[in-house]
Amino acid sequence: MKPYSILVTLLMFLSTAVIVSCQKEKAMSSSSTNNGLPTPAPSNTIYSNLSPVSSTDQVYVFLTPSTFPINCNNTYCTERSRYILHSDSSFLLQYNYDEGNDYRRGIQYKGRYAKTVTSASFTWEGWSVAGPWGAIGTLRGDTLTVGYNTIMSLSDCENAVYLRVR
Repeated sequence: MKPYSILVTLLMFLSTAVIVSCQKEKAMSSSSTNNGLPTPAPSNTIYSNLSPVSSTDQVYVFLTPSTFPINCNNTYCTERSRYILHSDSSFLLQYNYDEGNDYRRGIQYKGRYAKTVTSASFTWEGWSVAGPWGAIGTLRGDTLTVGYNTIMSLSDCENAVYLRVR
């Protein structure tokens, strides 16, 4: 075989291995056995009665994408998301299922944050078999620009700018 043919064969083999591995990971995450993997965290999503906002919470609603255009083909689109920062350093990232500002139905992800004058570091209760979820926020005036780590970006979390509304 020529070196070029060997390289093409090797690349095809590796591509197939990656695809099979991804399909296997999806199947493993939906089955009840963990095959030696760490037990995943309990689901922290709620599909109705999203946590309400209290009078001491800081609320940031989606303003604009920060890096790439947002793709809103999903039910839970970044354009219908908001961050709620509680005074006890816990937070919620909520995705509104219904159009509008009511946030009665949807999903939410919980975690803890550490905040300085100009930044916020988000640590999530959830994770992926690929590793922990993470995000860094930059605070500037009334805006919070959130950038997700690679693991969250590959899970369809989109970097965005949020505007503080309270």
